[in-house]
Amino acid sequence: MEICRSEKGAAIQPVGNDIVDLLSPGNREKYRDRRFKNRVFTSGEQDRLDKSDDPDRLLWSFWTAKETAYKILVKIAPKVKAIPCQYDVLFTGEIGVDSILPGIVSCPWGMVTVRLFSLDSYLHCVGTAGREKDLKGIVHGVSPIGSMEEGGNAESTAVRRILTEELAHELGVAVERLSVIRLQESKGLRYPVLLLDGRPMPLDISISHDGGFAAFARTRHLF
Repeated sequence: MEICRSEKGAAIQPVGNDIVDLLSPGNREKYRDRRFKNRVFTSGEQDRLDKSDDPDRLLWSFWTAKETAYKILVKIAPKVKAIPCQYDVLFTGEIGVDSILPGIVSCPWGMVTVRLFSLDSYLHCVGTAGREKDLKGIVHGVSPIGSMEEGGNAESTAVRRILTEELAHELGVAVERLSVIRLQESKGLRYPVLLLDGRPMPLDISISHDGGFAAFARTRHLF
């Protein structure tokens, strides 16, 4: 198990997050895609989708939770696989506009705790490898991706900028001292790591983007 630790030795629970732009044309009426539903969702989730009054919102709520869980588990379970239909999502309560719901995602590689923020134009899910109380220690944010973002990696650049600017303000340091990188391994790129002056910081981060939105989640710095 790979757990980040602060300079004082305290364990830092891995975090994850995922965002879905509900206004993006490619995300609309996805619940009608039976092949997608069979590939991604459990039989119980499909049953709930078929009975839902707002199936698109519910579908992408399940999706964000599964993605959040995978981003957490890949940090602590070396053999974890991205097989969405093996991630079972259970929210506490009904999902609607302007709702905040806790939930659990379980799969063969472990279980994570999540919280879903359901707004009119997007869904944002954050999660932790710890318990629900550990969600209180997660700093998270969502921002529109403005027209200023240019180039082939516009979305990736935007979410890194949002995260580093937010933390630079909190720490009182120049944003240029902060950077987000993904190290190359034999199996591909690792999850993102936040650096200060080129050295890893004692906190865990997660970044995501979709359509017109960028989002992040991170643990609080412990120094």
